[in-house]
Amino acid sequence: MSEENKILNKGLDALLGQNTNNNQKSVKELPVEDINPGRFQPRTNFDEEKLLELTNSIKNHGVLSPILVREVGAVEEARGYDRLKREFGLTQDEVAASTGKARSTIANSLRLLSLPAKVLDMLSSGKIEKGHAKLLASMDPLEAEKAANNIVKNKLTVKDLAGLSSKKANKKPQTKTKDRDLLIVEEEMSENFGHKVEIEAKNKKSGKVVINYNTKDELESIISKLKN
Repeated sequence: MSEENKILNKGLDALLGQNTNNNQKSVKELPVEDINPGRFQPRTNFDEEKLLELTNSIKNHGVLSPILVREVGAVEEARGYDRLKREFGLTQDEVAASTGKARSTIANSLRLLSLPAKVLDMLSSGKIEKGHAKLLASMDPLEAEKAANNIVKNKLTVKDLAGLSSKKANKKPQTKTKDRDLLIVEEEMSENFGHKVEIEAKNKKSGKVVINYNTKDELESIISKLKN
């Protein structure tokens, strides 16, 4: 197995929470100070209060039952897929094949990263649900942030938000639909950059291209791809 495939397998193991290699199992004891976070660990949000409760429980009573690893959050999962695309140069189809997920699942997950950072924080902290986020991802950033605040303030369900979005869409004047060829180019560029790309054509000769990003690292990644 090549070195690149070994690294990729480690990344997939961390993302999927399972071992893709059938290595012989063994038990070893290590000093805590020798244990470092895994490079490909997708979990980035930790509840310090719950960790302290677990620490005190183990200290006082020992491990009474197996420690369960929590599921990867929606934002962590999306960033994990995005990392596989960026670090290993994988397409969405290749990420889907490597993780055993449908391409639509990968695409919908990556689409969440187009949301404003504040909305992603709300999703990570559990203030809004993944279903909310999917609907918010179809809105422009400012509208999505306002809607997210409305969800938290008024405790709206996903069904409530869908109803509000539908009413608002019906009130909007009909706009000219984008040319099919333009939509295809948008999708191809979004996949190549790993970020949502929007093409706004003013007429047949002019328009603008918008590449959405949420962090400084994502901006640097986009700039690097443009230079190359």
